[in-house]
Amino acid sequence: MSFEENRTSFISEYLPEVDEKLRSFRGDLEKAMEVDLVEVQLQLNRLVAGLRPIQSFVNRSPSSSSGQSEDRDGKARDILYRFLADKRASLSDIESEYEVMELWGDKLLTVFGESKASCQISTILHSVIAVL
Repeated sequence: MSFEENRTSFISEYLPEVDEKLRSFRGDLEKAMEVDLVEVQLQLNRLVAGLRPIQSFVNRSPSSSSGQSEDRDGKARDILYRFLADKRASLSDIESEYEVMELWGDKLLTVFGESKASCQISTILHSVIAVL
């Protein structure tokens, strides 16, 4: 292939693909700017706090009330135990994602020679989006 053919191929095939990837990346960054990690942590803490009373009920020993009441409580404990087990797995995934977001934010600040005290991540993301 000649230089001109390679140039034409590069412009017609490669550049549109790169442009699409950059637009997609820019869209992802714009969405990321809207995420406030402190708010995510607060919501996570609320979720954990909301699960505590359920865990307390599940862990509580059955009362010495009527047999029908014990059966009902036992079934409720069983259902809630499965619910908690399922939520713990989901919560673990959420916590892992949150930690990854924190690490990503720290790395981004480091790359730009900033710290959480001197710069907000959203400021850097605004700058990157402006460049894209």
